Amino acid sequence: MPFKPNMDFKYFLPPSRSNSFVCESISCKEIQNMIVKLKSKKSCGPDSLNANLIYEFNNYLIQPLHHIFNLSITSGVFPSMLKIAKVLPVYKKGDHSSVGTYRPISLLNTFSKIFESIISERLTHFLVKDDIFYEYQFGFRKNIQQN
Repeated sequence: MPFKPNMDFKYFLPPSRSNSFVCESISCKEIQNMIVKLKSKKSCGPDSLNANLIYEFNNYLIQPLHHIFNLSITSGVFPSMLKIAKVLPVYKKGDHSSVGTYRPISLLNTFSKIFESIISERLTHFLVKDDIFYEYQFGFRKNIQQN
């Protein structure tokens, strides 16, 4: 059908889905698994805690994180302290005195990374399982082969 200027935008959208994404409570096991997956780094974000330290003391941290993460899901509020990043300039190449030769990197709070990773895995699983991704969406997806 050729495009007509007065066509309703809904004509171009796929049909609505009957199912929706529901974020269930996060388990202590999920938190434990995500802590184990953290890359071993000595750099730390604004919380001054690195991944090695969190891994070492994970047995003491899982219960409080479990409570905070699930409270965030049920309330719909992400803790403000987990939104803060430490931004550092990293030298690329060229004149050291020129601002343009540096790029910013953001060091995030490690607890924020754990929470984000759990939610990302769940959302990605939902999008793949229900075949919601656009067929040519390849970026930011694991193990997807382009035809």
